[in-house]
Amino acid sequence: MRKLYLAATALTAAVASQAWAQDTVAPDNADPQSTTPYYGTPAVPQPAYPDSSATQDAPVVAQDTTTAQPVNYQPIPLAPNPNEVANHSGIKFRGLRVEGDIGWTRSSSNHVSGRNNMGYGGTLGVDAVVDNFFVFGVEGNYWNPSKMWENNAGSNMNVGSQGNNIGTTAGGGYSARKAFEEWDATLRMGFLATKDLLFYMAGGYASGKQRNLYLNSAGVATGKYVGWSNGYSVGGGIEYSITQNFFMNAQYRWTQFGNHTSRARATLGFGFRFP
Repeated sequence: MRKLYLAATALTAAVASQAWAQDTVAPDNADPQSTTPYYGTPAVPQPAYPDSSATQDAPVVAQDTTTAQPVNYQPIPLAPNPNEVANHSGIKFRGLRVEGDIGWTRSSSNHVSGRNNMGYGGTLGVDAVVDNFFVFGVEGNYWNPSKMWENNAGSNMNVGSQGNNIGTTAGGGYSARKAFEEWDATLRMGFLATKDLLFYMAGGYASGKQRNLYLNSAGVATGKYVGWSNGYSVGGGIEYSITQNFFMNAQYRWTQFGNHTSRARATLGFGFRFP
């Protein structure tokens, strides 16, 4: 009976020691081949989520607290105003134009200056702009001296007198020449000093109606010839755009008909340019 009791006690101790060994955790440096049981700290189950201590022990990422410097962006140029471009490119001096002219005029014959007079006329032309600064055009002009001054004699003599524009003929007679209307076809070239101001020159063909009156030594008319005399006209002026369509100009013209008659005129013109 005593032996049975001792055997039961030994078996119970062996089973208890085996269970205790399974509930303990061996240290990292424990020898896996060792047969010696380790009676250490019982294994403690780990929580499903890390506690606050694990969060506090996490490495802290440094933050850049320096002030951001502004980027030096280059400004993008704005698109130019279409009206300004149009003005600078000479849109005011492009296209069909019509104008009326009035001013001073004086004709000369056989190198003898006539009398001062007033005149009136008109111009029809068309212009084009090249390289935004140069204006080229063609135009037709009409000019007619009136009889407002010098005893209604215009730029010529009174019949029967020996005033201006009289040339002596054979036999002691006289020849008086009188200039009437004039038609010109000219080219115009100019430079845009500003978007509204044009300096220009003009020149071309001219044809004028004239009358040649022959008188004897007593001043009695013995014959008359009326016809057209051809020549050239040159001049220049300045033109200013008042608005997009209305303009004004001032110019001087010199016309030479053959080798016998010439005309000078200084005029003011007011006109309209079609859009």
